[in-house]
Amino acid sequence: MNRYACWLYSIPGIGRIRIHALRRAFLRCYRADPRLFPSSVFRMSEKELRALCQNGAEEGEEGARDRETLQRACPYFLAGRQREPEQAVSACRRAGLFFVSYDDPGFPERLKRIPEPPYALYFRGSLPEEQRPSAGVVGARLCSAYGREQARRFSAALAENGIQIVSGMARGVDGIAQRAAMDAGGRSFAVLGCGADICYPAENGALYERLRAEGGIISEYPPGTRAEPGLFPVRNRLIAGFSDLVLLVEARERSGSLITCARALEQGKEVYAVPGRVCDALSVGPNRLIRDGAGIATQAEDVIEVLLGIRGDAGAGERNPEVEEEKALSLPEPEASLYRVLEEREPCGLSEMLQGAGESLRRELRAEEAMGCMIRLELKGLVEEAGVGQYIRRRS
Repeated sequence: MNRYACWLYSIPGIGRIRIHALRRAFLRCYRADPRLFPSSVFRMSEKELRALCQNGAEEGEEGARDRETLQRACPYFLAGRQREPEQAVSACRRAGLFFVSYDDPGFPERLKRIPEPPYALYFRGSLPEEQRPSAGVVGARLCSAYGREQARRFSAALAENGIQIVSGMARGVDGIAQRAAMDAGGRSFAVLGCGADICYPAENGALYERLRAEGGIISEYPPGTRAEPGLFPVRNRLIAGFSDLVLLVEARERSGSLITCARALEQGKEVYAVPGRVCDALSVGPNRLIRDGAGIATQAEDVIEVLLGIRGDAGAGERNPEVEEEKALSLPEPEASLYRVLEEREPCGLSEMLQGAGESLRRELRAEEAMGCMIRLELKGLVEEAGVGQYIRRRS
């Protein structure tokens, strides 16, 4: 355990945003090994730390945000230096938690690639394996009998094919999916919206203990952090971050599961949804996602093929034109319409692509929806940026 990183992350009033801002300033000013960052902050003189907070940020818009953040955070960093690192380490050990920080060797690479990565994780059990595919399975807490059956069916099949299941250990779809994965002999991981030492909801105590033994329980919140409504939307980006693909099984119009899907799209991940009856309130979320271009999951094979393809293509060094042509022909909407615009004209800017794809789809295509599609097309190896905001088809 990195005792200085554990100390830094435990300072009251300090969170990932402020720590990452200070880390960027430290690396800019000292050009040092990132692993030395937390211990250096602890050992700095008050004058050095104040100077780092005042003048360490880069120029430009992001630097201006960092500068404002650090100026507000400086008193908290200074006050935190009155505490000994061993206090934070002891608190973590008493809670029975492991700790890993951003620059430690065991920190998940998947999370380093997402917007707003956590600075540290607390966990029981283990973390998802980097080389194995992972699927986030999320959905309604008050799910129907249909939703329960689909969560079990899909998660069991995914687990049988070596795919890790990531979810939030909530009532309903989350917990059902995680139990089904472990029943099938697979591994599952819960990302909590409270401390990893707290079982929430309390009724899932047996599931909590099983996840601890057969997978992992993970949180970016310090031990003892109680569940609060505002923590769960932030947590959802980590469920998406650990996943190569997110599968939605039932969700009402305003569901936290849809936040997870939105974060997955922002991260360039595949999103699939199990369709439901058009007259059911619990089908509004998945059916709307499908309308907006999410993949349709009617059987586990739909998702398994995509997941194994994502992980299998990750190390490929050569391009196979026949495979890429097949990918292009099987694209879902609105990816297919955006790709057709490039076939007619390239390079092409996003605004032109929005207009062309919108005419083909006969509806207005939102910019954020199109950006998610372009990221997925890049991940599939079909397009690349030829300049700022300019796209072409990938040829090599």
